[in-house]
Amino acid sequence: GTLLQCIVFVEDETGIQNHRIYSMKRLLIFAVAAASSVHDASALQTSLSTATDIRNAPFISNIRRVEGYAYLDDLSGYDLIFNKCIRVKIPNNGDDDEEGNSYFANGRYHAQYQNYASFYLCDKYSTCGSCDFSTEYVTDLITYLEASIGYVQGMCTSCSAYCRRRLEEGEEEEEEEEGKNYDYPNLDCSTCAKQCKNLSSNNGGADETNYLECQAAVENNGIQYYSAPQCGGDNNNIIIGLYYDEDCTVKTAMELDYGFSYNTFKLMEDSCMDCSSGLCADLYDESLHCVNGYNKNNNADDQDMPVCKTAKSTADRTYSKRKKQLKFMPLVILVVMLAFFFLFGSYTYYVRHKNPLAEPLSGNAAPTELPPVT
Repeated sequence: GTLLQCIVFVEDETGIQNHRIYSMKRLLIFAVAAASSVHDASALQTSLSTATDIRNAPFISNIRRVEGYAYLDDLSGYDLIFNKCIRVKIPNNGDDDEEGNSYFANGRYHAQYQNYASFYLCDKYSTCGSCDFSTEYVTDLITYLEASIGYVQGMCTSCSAYCRRRLEEGEEEEEEEEGKNYDYPNLDCSTCAKQCKNLSSNNGGADETNYLECQAAVENNGIQYYSAPQCGGDNNNIIIGLYYDEDCTVKTAMELDYGFSYNTFKLMEDSCMDCSSGLCADLYDESLHCVNGYNKNNNADDQDMPVCKTAKSTADRTYSKRKKQLKFMPLVILVVMLAFFFLFGSYTYYVRHKNPLAEPLSGNAAPTELPPVT
């Protein structure tokens, strides 16, 4: 804890505003936190959340403080990564419901929910490997999907055009020149072609991006069902599900069975998206900035909906991935500690038993000469 505090709060006396220096510090913090708290996942998450709070860095100048909260005015130095899909129960104060569930359908009352998406901001030079987990940004699911899907589709279009041109011309351009004429400075032909392969073949089936709005879907046994994105699947991924109501707030246990491959959704969920493309500004301004279950963004209001509290109680998809990556760390630390104690014990034994003044143990050794009698 003391070492982490020292690393976090040390400020260069010259006040150099160097984001890369701070990035290296955060990577060091992450290593220290992993080594010191590896047996306690919650402690590790707390250490990361505290240590990697980008906005508290004294030498980051693009911040604006309002009532003690620091807003980022320039997001071009950050990347964005999707975190999780969140279902938030809509509060009900009516008396005609049963156990707080207000919508009656299919023979019983149902609770109404609204869907949200959350994301984190990450250091631009870490490929979303060093993120600020202290603030979880939460916005309406449809709003997030429209913005992020537009990003990945544009990325794949640029990837196809740019990488094809490079292949035809046989050019090896410098990395700094790759993004000059594109909105995706981090475009990498060695990876984007593989990522975008499924999107280029009509998404491998029905395109889920055509069903982002709540709309009438199918009718069965006199019941009209509606479709829209929702939180579901094995890993709480985003799917196109069926609802009872025309506002898509009362979900059923069924998906819309149109043979979706969800390639676009999967790419959106796994992509590290560059904020310098203009993707992040509106999402940042309009989202809830959730810190320990409370919203800190004065531009957004969650008083009528427990959004930040629900987000806090819902497991992070991003952090779960990181936690899996750390499973090997206990073994590594154990091996290092055993090696240290072995070498320390061996050295101690050697020092204690190597006495140059000790008497010879051999029986053939010459007897000690007695002093003369006077």
